Amino acid sequence: MCHGVDDSGLVAIAQRCPRLRSLSLYSNCKVTDRGLMLALRAQQGTGLRDLVLSGCKQVSDETVQRVVSKAPDLETIDLTRCPSVTGAGVRLVCGVLDRLRVLRLYAMGQLPPPAFAALPQLVCLEELGLCGCRVEDGPLVGLLEAASPSRLHTLDLTWCSALTDAAARAVAAHCPRLRWLSYFGNTNMTSAVIEALAASPCGKLVHSLDVRGLTLAAEYSTDGQKLRSLFPRLRCTELHH
Repeated sequence: MCHGVDDSGLVAIAQRCPRLRSLSLYSNCKVTDRGLMLALRAQQGTGLRDLVLSGCKQVSDETVQRVVSKAPDLETIDLTRCPSVTGAGVRLVCGVLDRLRVLRLYAMGQLPPPAFAALPQLVCLEELGLCGCRVEDGPLVGLLEAASPSRLHTLDLTWCSALTDAAARAVAAHCPRLRWLSYFGNTNMTSAVIEALAASPCGKLVHSLDVRGLTLAAEYSTDGQKLRSLFPRLRCTELHH
C-alpha cells in the first residue's frame, strides 16, 4: 500500500534488484502495464516466483501476457481486484503457469464462467481463492479430479453462488490436506455435503470452516456447536465479516 510509488519507482527498484524472487504491489493504483513491462525486462533470468498485484487497477491482460512469458515458473499470483484483467488473462494464467501453488482471484466478478475452463491444469495448487467469482461446478470438479489427491490446504469459495453439491462432494473426495475452507453465502449446497466433508480424511484436520448463509444446510450454518461436533479440530467458523 505504498500509494506514492509509480512506474518510475517500480522500474528503479527492478533495476537495482535484478534477481527478484518475490514482488508485491498490493493496492497500488499508479503502477501500469508499461511500468511492469520495464520492471520485468530489467530482471535477469526467470527467477520471479511470487507476484502480488492485488488492487492494481491499471494492470490488464497485457501484463499477464508478459508475466507468463517472462516468469513461466511462477508459483504465486494474486490478481485480486484487478478489474482490467479479463477471462482471456485468467485462461492464460491457468494454461501456462502449471507450477502455480497459490492463485487468488478474490472479487473478480467481471470474469465470465468460461474464464475458469483451464483451471483443471493447475494440479500443483495448494491455495485457491475464488471469492465472488462466477466459477461453475465443471472446472472446479475437473481440477480436483485431475490433481487427486489434491494438495489444496486452503480453499476460498465464498459467494461462489453457482457452485452446487457436485463441487462440494468433489472437495470432500479429493482434498485430504484441506485445513481452511469457506462456502460462505452459498445457497445451493445442502447438509449432505457438510456431513460428507466431515466423514472424509480432511474432516479430522479442518480447523477453519465457514458455512454461514447455506440456507439448505441451516442446522450447521446457524449452529456452530453442532458444526464443531462433526469436526474435532474446528477452531474458527467465521472467516468473513
